[in-house]
Amino acid sequence: MFENGKKSRWEMITPRLAAQYFEARDANRAFSEVLAKKYAADIRGSRWDDNGETVKFAVGGRLIDGQHRMAAIVETGVTLELLVVRGLAPATILTIDAGKARTYGNHLQILGERNANTIAAAVAMIYAHERGGILRTKVNPSHRALDITRQKHPRVVESAAFILSAPNLRPLRVPPGMATFLHYAFSASDAEMAETFFVGLKTGEMLSSADPVFQLRARLLLNTASRERINQKRMAHYIIKAWNFTRSGRRVKSFCISHNEAFPEIA
Repeated sequence: MFENGKKSRWEMITPRLAAQYFEARDANRAFSEVLAKKYAADIRGSRWDDNGETVKFAVGGRLIDGQHRMAAIVETGVTLELLVVRGLAPATILTIDAGKARTYGNHLQILGERNANTIAAAVAMIYAHERGGILRTKVNPSHRALDITRQKHPRVVESAAFILSAPNLRPLRVPPGMATFLHYAFSASDAEMAETFFVGLKTGEMLSSADPVFQLRARLLLNTASRERINQKRMAHYIIKAWNFTRSGRRVKSFCISHNEAFPEIA
């Protein structure tokens, strides 16, 4: 298509061409190694979906949008067919990616999913857990990778509904996405025990002082009153440790994480 000196067409971008375009790029936004690797991971995993987003070149042939896609093509050695627009005014770069980025939670909302942001956070943690990560991976997964993970674990939706049902964990300041992930993971070992564990954590009812859930709840309530609140990783450590004690039938008089204690596996 040609209009006012501009043209757009589908082009096969080989690794050699991608390298040339990348080296000849204009003053793009700062290059993100993380984003390029995320694209490369999708290409390698056959998850790359062409959504019609264009690669843009200014008058004179300099790349003004698409540097991360070019870097991913070079890294993977895979040729991609991309929609390319050429002949744009150099000032066009000021309007590129100026809007708010769409999150995976936004994607689930568009699909009509209730509790979309909670499910999105939990799915990201499932993705990390499957790859040996703790709550997150070094390379942020693409929306496509997250959606494949969600489809593999459809019952995470039920965990989200349970975690967000009254009474919820808001008074304990447990992030709902993390709680959903942990409930889902615990349920894989013992669904009934996982429900009892989280009901006790939510309500505090029918718990003896030696119950790991009682001690966990006391620790989290103490955290809400503290100025120096524990981070998500440490909070997950506490919850998993209490779960592991519950699974083994262990009773406890106090609850803490010792110095240099390894992050626990889920029993």
